[in-house]
Amino acid sequence: MEHRTFGQIVTALRKEQIDLVSGHSWSQHRLADETGLTVRIVGKIEGGEQARLDREILEGLAQDFQLTSFERCEFFAMASEVTDAGLVRAALGSEEVFRQVWASLDTLWVPAFLSGSRRR
Repeated sequence: MEHRTFGQIVTALRKEQIDLVSGHSWSQHRLADETGLTVRIVGKIEGGEQARLDREILEGLAQDFQLTSFERCEFFAMASEVTDAGLVRAALGSEEVFRQVWASLDTLWVPAFLSGSRRR
């Protein structure tokens, strides 16, 4: 997945969030406030430019977007495809990012009818 495409997904998810007081979609400022990121970093993520994109940021975005477990799996999988040094923290190699994202997926509970497995 291209950086810009992932950024467009983040932008679309942000715009789906509605401020209950104003009735308007969240701005980049509001998303920055909710996630603890700076407006600059939110803008860089949305623009597909260089920005830190680690596990904590992805989990924060998923939580603030109120993604379901299934949606989180898809979101993290899409993010794991954007793993070059331009978007992911330079100190982490793509294998490390991939490992961290998949480790995050292990912590999510997916209903048995979605995962195809049954617990006994």
